[in-house]
Amino acid sequence: RVWLLIPLVLAELLTSVTSQHFLSGSLQWNHIGENTVEFVFSATFKRSYGGFAGTGENGMPDVGDTVTLSGQEPILFFPGVREKERGQQIDFLVTSIDAYEDTMQGFWTAAKQFPDVSNMGLPWKSRVTGCCRLTQNI
Repeated sequence: RVWLLIPLVLAELLTSVTSQHFLSGSLQWNHIGENTVEFVFSATFKRSYGGFAGTGENGMPDVGDTVTLSGQEPILFFPGVREKERGQQIDFLVTSIDAYEDTMQGFWTAAKQFPDVSNMGLPWKSRVTGCCRLTQNI
């Protein structure tokens, strides 16, 4: 029975290892109109992650490519306007790569209009969600 479990455990570990691709990121905003802000999501990802395709060597993303961010869970942006809102897909523009470190850096932008300035005195809670973060170098 133990021999039957070993392949299952190894398969789960390999799935977990290959799905780790997020290294770092930040979500910033700039006021551009009365109730409108521009969000900028900048991040670094493992370039060789199998969920990303591009025009570079071996089909990996290259500078200038736009890749849809994905993972074990979709990587989505939530502006925080409504309690139950649908996340927005992030199409990431690759601005630089490091072939030696196997990383890509880039950004995504979107303008969002909010219903009012104050949210009844509470902060708006915009966020990016998804899975998975690479933690081996932290």
